[in-house]
Amino acid sequence: MRPFATRESFFAPILERAVRDSCHRILRPLIETEGSRDAEDGADREAIRVFQENLTSLLMSPPAGAITFRGSNSAKAEEFHLRP
Repeated sequence: MRPFATRESFFAPILERAVRDSCHRILRPLIETEGSRDAEDGADREAIRVFQENLTSLLMSPPAGAITFRGSNSAKAEEFHLRP
C-alpha cells in the first residue's frame, strides 16, 4: 500500500502542522492531566490511610480517657459504684 503522504508531497507541510498542533493543543494537556490525576489519586489514598489510622486509635481508646480507680463497692447487686 502506498503511503498517504511523503516528504515530497504537496500535503506534507499541512499534515506536519496539523500533527504538531494536535500534539500541543490536545495530547500534551491530556497527558499532563492524567499525570496530575495519578498524583492526586496517590495523595487521596494516603489521606484515607492516615484518617483510618487516626479514627481507629480514636475509636479504640477509652471513652473518658485513662481512668485509674482504687476499687469497687458491689455490696448491693443493683448498685455498682467505682471509687476513684
